[in-house]
Amino acid sequence: MANRPLLRATLVLAVVLCAASACQKQAAAPVDPTARVAHPGASPVAPSQPRMAGPSHDGSGPRAPGLAKPQRDTTPVDATVTAVRLSSHGDADAGTIGPLASTFGRSDTVYAQVDTSGSAASYSLYARWIAPGNLVLSDYGLHVGHPGTAHTVISLSKPDGWLPGAYRIELAINGKPQRTVVFQVR
Repeated sequence: MANRPLLRATLVLAVVLCAASACQKQAAAPVDPTARVAHPGASPVAPSQPRMAGPSHDGSGPRAPGLAKPQRDTTPVDATVTAVRLSSHGDADAGTIGPLASTFGRSDTVYAQVDTSGSAASYSLYARWIAPGNLVLSDYGLHVGHPGTAHTVISLSKPDGWLPGAYRIELAINGKPQRTVVFQVR
């Protein structure tokens, strides 16, 4: 049963690909099966939601194979990223992370707890994970559906291993850049 997570990820990817091909009328958002999100009020922003209608985000650098440029909601809102914490341990489903870290091993999963605050009733939190050489590894949005303080946990793992170097996560709310967090892989 050591391959159970791989089997689960493969099945999730197959279901997503089948759903995407069945909805060819709508633009498909990039799906990264290794990216995880958790927050009681946060959910992945689906391509069919009107919040995704907006100009294309013009990300810097090349994209990993199969990673399309996502659409961005650019409606101004009163919400900001107030803090970001990184860890190599966490539970995205529970919305928790372990001890803080800024340096990670080649096989670690990188967890980020993103704290936001504001009076907006809903908004999209965007995360773009960038590798050395400006290669965009993952780029996605999450819908946060309540005002006040929110704690959203996101994560990214590389089953083939992270290459050593400096990585960054660029965070935006409704397309407005909020914060860039840098971490090292050794």
